[in-house]
Amino acid sequence: MFARIVFNFSLDHSFFYSIPAHLENQVAVGKRVVAPLNGTLKIGLIVSTQDVLEKSYEIKPIESILDENPLCRENDIKLYSWLASYYKYPFPRVIWHSLPNKIAKRLTKKVKLTEKTRDDNLLKKQHRIILNAFSSKKILSEKTIEKKTKIDKLFPYLQELESMGFIETIFQAPFIESSLDGNPLLDHTYPFSNIPRLNSHQERAYAELQRGIDTHSFSPFLLHGVTGSGKTEVYLRSIEYLLKHNSKARAIMLVPEIALTPQLIEIVTGRFGPQVAVFHSKMTEDEKCERWVKILLGTMRVMIGVRSLVLLPIPEVQLIVVDEEHETTYKQDSLLLYNARDTALMKGKIFGCTVILGSATPSIESYFNAHLGKYVLLHLPERVTQALPPKAEIIDMKDEDKAFGETPIISEKLEDEIRKNLDTGEKTILFLNRRGFSSLILCNKCGSIKTCKFCSVSLSYHQGINTLLCHYCGYTEEFTDKCYHCGKHAVTKIGLGTERIHHELEQKFPDAKLFRMDSDTTKKKGTTERFHELFKKGEIDILIGTQMIAKGLDFPEVTLVGIIYADLTLTIPDFRACERTFQLITQVAGRAGRGEQKGRVIIQTFNPSQYSIIKAQTHDYVAFYEQELTYRKELDYPPYSRLANIRISGVNERYTKTAAYQAAHALSTIRDTNPHFAEKIILLGPAMCPIYKINDKYRWSILIKGKNAQSLDLYLDKYLENQKDKPPQVSLKIDIDPLNFL
Repeated sequence: MFARIVFNFSLDHSFFYSIPAHLENQVAVGKRVVAPLNGTLKIGLIVSTQDVLEKSYEIKPIESILDENPLCRENDIKLYSWLASYYKYPFPRVIWHSLPNKIAKRLTKKVKLTEKTRDDNLLKKQHRIILNAFSSKKILSEKTIEKKTKIDKLFPYLQELESMGFIETIFQAPFIESSLDGNPLLDHTYPFSNIPRLNSHQERAYAELQRGIDTHSFSPFLLHGVTGSGKTEVYLRSIEYLLKHNSKARAIMLVPEIALTPQLIEIVTGRFGPQVAVFHSKMTEDEKCERWVKILLGTMRVMIGVRSLVLLPIPEVQLIVVDEEHETTYKQDSLLLYNARDTALMKGKIFGCTVILGSATPSIESYFNAHLGKYVLLHLPERVTQALPPKAEIIDMKDEDKAFGETPIISEKLEDEIRKNLDTGEKTILFLNRRGFSSLILCNKCGSIKTCKFCSVSLSYHQGINTLLCHYCGYTEEFTDKCYHCGKHAVTKIGLGTERIHHELEQKFPDAKLFRMDSDTTKKKGTTERFHELFKKGEIDILIGTQMIAKGLDFPEVTLVGIIYADLTLTIPDFRACERTFQLITQVAGRAGRGEQKGRVIIQTFNPSQYSIIKAQTHDYVAFYEQELTYRKELDYPPYSRLANIRISGVNERYTKTAAYQAAHALSTIRDTNPHFAEKIILLGPAMCPIYKINDKYRWSILIKGKNAQSLDLYLDKYLENQKDKPPQVSLKIDIDPLNFL
């Protein structure tokens, strides 16, 4: 018998090993083993087995098997194989990327005392000293034995004792070494006695989902519900139905950012109690492993977490929910560049389960697939409170400029509405998708802009810490009003971020209770939970924040939303800029008017006639979708094509540019010499990335358009076959279905 094994190292292929006869009954796909590799013993994972192997060279045997039960199963291996093939990432790395880090840590070699009766007369002095070192303990490390016995050249004596049967060598790999009780994120369960009744639209959606669950096969749904329409309750009813009708089934709920959804976690745990396992990036490795073991044992059946949760091997998954499926945070931006939403769909197909994609503003691709019949489209067109969508008003900031001589940060209309809310005790949310105080520092004398040492971007000023910060590599330096170029004390802070909005409001409304939420203020553990408590207690009048406040907040007291620069995302060089603008405006506007009071939205913009802003004002997703689809078709962008972005980066500018042109030449040659590719592949580039240098690396990109996924996949495989001799000075990454072009 033979096993195919992958190791947790920078190895891009698997290895075959023979299975000793005494281990054959223990072998199974998904178990960890100890096997020799490059002269030492390493931890590997079995991904397949076979009885016959046609190899002419000698096959080494594995040493031992570490697990009683598999850590993953054949369906998991199928998913990892698809991820490796689709996203062009080495299969072994996909597997170890998906498993908890702790189970792949360094192998520990130890010595175990056997039960064999000893006769000291037959043993050497060194043998007796070694055996006496065990005393009450049965297992010791070689280092401990060496320390206790002080014997030089210990290893030969250990070999002799093992050959005589007094000791045996064992291998230990970490898995769970501590016993953690409960869920550290949830120190108590939340009572949830008031389960809301479903309205007619929710009932119809829920009935369709029940039928999908009952098929026990791949059933994909797109739940398109306006903000406040009760999508979460439909998710929970579906999970409840699954658990009730299948005692072994498990459900997964993916959310864009776990730290931003304490309300959702509160509701889910209130409904399902100790059956809920929450996964997030702030958990320790012990906590992740402990929770995963409880899932494997069946004591936790509802999992809620961010994108990496979809990769975790979980048996008996029968329902996957992807909340806010349009969010870009589902796309991994390093190492394995996967999209958790698309991975969830493939997982559903392989496991034969129901997948629910939910959003008030679905991605263009998802809505398009629903209209093609690939997903069942479900609609929730009304808010559960029967409240009307908030009334939105567009403010042309060019008119404000004419009226006041300079462009104010907060328009006259928005300032008046904030003051009204303060007078009536109602809550306000102000949204700006940029953190910091100012986005750049300009010298009035020589015109120089203070830029990052390692990136081709301007440094942002953060007033609270009086620091200039690069938002890409994290470089910081202390702020000074002296120009670094000409030496004059004449620098000006230009642009704005959430910190400046906060400062402006402090001047205008000194008695108002303000709270700012962005990646600067939420670094400290517990900040998000503290915010929710303060908001519920009425201790916040105005919330200022970035896109993290555009989702997951459901406070009936919020009646006013102000969007400071609605067209900020339109300046990004990306064909999805209009889509993201519409989504952000619609999502943040949906925070207003969820209670009995009517909601109002003020949209400040310099581009009042832009169609994504106009359609967001009227909350008309379908009209926006149809108009956006027309432009996508004209330019042959998704969903009418599939994209891959090849990014070449390196510390040497000349080498990187040369490598980019070499890659483009190779790609062009493959396309031009193959009639199939010539008709279905379009190449754009090479070109310098919009942000040419990040973290001291120069960056080029080549964008590839494929008429369909199959053609693009074959084309890239053909290219990768011939890329054995990539220059060592550069790195080349292939991003399939890219979402970030900067």
